[in-house]
Amino acid sequence: MSLPSPKLAQPQIKVARIARTMRLNCFTLFQSDIHRNLQPRSRNPQPKTPHRASISGYNMSRNIDTREFSISDYDGALQVWQRVEGLEIAEGDDREGIARFLARNPGLSRVAIDGSAILGVALCGHDGRRGHIYHLAVDPAYQRRGLGKRLLDECLDGLRRAGVQRAIILVADDNQRGAEFWKRCGWETIPGAIAMGIDV
Repeated sequence: MSLPSPKLAQPQIKVARIARTMRLNCFTLFQSDIHRNLQPRSRNPQPKTPHRASISGYNMSRNIDTREFSISDYDGALQVWQRVEGLEIAEGDDREGIARFLARNPGLSRVAIDGSAILGVALCGHDGRRGHIYHLAVDPAYQRRGLGKRLLDECLDGLRRAGVQRAIILVADDNQRGAEFWKRCGWETIPGAIAMGIDV
């Protein structure tokens, strides 16, 4: 017996039930790798201050900033998620669910912006032991320019400051392009791991 989908705030998002999305691969990154994969940072990092980046191949008269994800960014982030192949929106990805996630994990999630336009998004959190990154996505028009890696590095920087020693992600087994991205960034599959889930 299937449960009814939750009522979601506009704009409507396609709901993917857990039962349909559990064909996942587990990837992990250890603290030593987190340190090795980070770019040098200022001695006095200010995570809420936008980071200005010049992206290769992008109009150099304009710059892309990265900063902390705010719930006011939700609509733009949702549009990016919906445009990215291999990323499914599920229960808990409505505005209310993302607001709860951000409140539980302050300062860790990131967005890339050009003015008011959201170009990239990364949700990041931890449970005190393990870090988790969700819905890392870059608008298709801005992919393969280092923006996803930059967002990832900033998330890992936040996890490192929080004392987290290991980060884990889940990648759909048919998302080959996504898996290749994570492997290029130094992530490795977890041998013998099986992704499982249940609706509560």
